[in-house]
Amino acid sequence: MPRLPERVRFHKQEDGEVSTVCRAFEEYGREREAKGKLEMATKLIKKNKLPLEDIADAADLPLEQVRRIAEQLKVE
Repeated sequence: MPRLPERVRFHKQEDGEVSTVCRAFEEYGREREAKGKLEMATKLIKKNKLPLEDIADAADLPLEQVRRIAEQLKVE
C-alpha cells in the first residue's frame, strides 16, 4: 500500500491541488467497497446456504454478477 501515501505526498507538495487528493481518496474508497462486496458474495456462495438472489441483495451486487462468481467457483 505504499503507493497511496506517495501519491498523496506528491499531490500535496508538488501540485498543491487538494481536489486531486480528494479524488484519489474517493477512488480508493470505491475500489475497497467493490472488493468488499465481491469478497462477501464469494464467502456466502461458498457457504451454499442462501439463494443467489439473497446473496446479490446482501452484497448489493447485480444478480448476474453473483451468478458468474458462482459459476467460476464451481469450475475451480
